[in-house]
Amino acid sequence: MIDLHCHLVPEVDDGAVDLKTSLAMARMSVADGVKVIACTPHILPGVYDNTGLDIRRRVQWCNPSWTPSASAVVWFPDAMPISTRTL
Repeated sequence: MIDLHCHLVPEVDDGAVDLKTSLAMARMSVADGVKVIACTPHILPGVYDNTGLDIRRRVQWCNPSWTPSASAVVWFPDAMPISTRTL
């Protein structure tokens, strides 16, 4: 299974609030059969001030912690822009 919209990256949007929560979410994903995860935190200036570079750095920072918890998962940093029209 592939998860194309996931909020595992901690402390960047309305997803995982910290690394501990992120690890728990990763374990649940593996238990549910997920093999590939696209980490897609929201980007919305003034609300979620993330950039692609920030997200990639955070995924790299988290990877050593995620890997033992979810060694079967391939991680892809990405971002899900939010249109201000949807708010």
